[in-house]
Amino acid sequence: MEKKGNGNTANVRYAWYAASREEVSEIFSHGFGYSGKPQNSGLYGRGLYFAPENHLLESVKVAPMDSEGLRHVLLCRVILGKPELVSFGSEQSHPSSEQYDSGIDDSSSPTRYIVWSTLMNTHVLPEYVISFRAPCGLRVLLRTLEKPTSPRVTLSMLFSKLSKILLPSDANLLPKYYEDYKGGKISRHVLIQKVKQLAGKFADWNHQKILEISKKERAVAGYGTMEGLE
Repeated sequence: MEKKGNGNTANVRYAWYAASREEVSEIFSHGFGYSGKPQNSGLYGRGLYFAPENHLLESVKVAPMDSEGLRHVLLCRVILGKPELVSFGSEQSHPSSEQYDSGIDDSSSPTRYIVWSTLMNTHVLPEYVISFRAPCGLRVLLRTLEKPTSPRVTLSMLFSKLSKILLPSDANLLPKYYEDYKGGKISRHVLIQKVKQLAGKFADWNHQKILEISKKERAVAGYGTMEGLE
């Protein structure tokens, strides 16, 4: 698809796709399969969900671990064409009209690209397989930050979990922040903001570690070096 009739370009973007080790082999052997229920429980329509290039962690969160403790994500080129906004809870399975080609979950800053099943093997080109070992506490951290107001998560519980997975220099700041809060030097809101900053720093650091994955780990996964696939 070079150009559409309305003058829009192919709008090719890089995007991440989380897959099991078995699914990776199937994709490169036979293409993307579709069983009728996509990732994320089909909350944004019935299609394949990809994370934009700058939202790698969205795929990391749903990447299943294999028997060797590795997770796998594909870096793909995706033809989005003209995307349309897909509402949360939608059961959409194809473009709503001929002027659209794909879907997004947010018009200004999407975290999901939705490729409909009829286009999944013509509009997606997987180029790289990245295999990595994520810290065992990564998902706990992400889930905790997504629900910071849960009555079941106390500050002591949160700090206990964070201290096990944050960088040592950042983990050492947690007791100081907590004492400042208890002493009335900072408010609870400021405390939470400081903790979120540390967690965000950890996420950025972990993102870089994933991209800098060693050749040894890629070899263990059976995919060799991170080279483009012909």
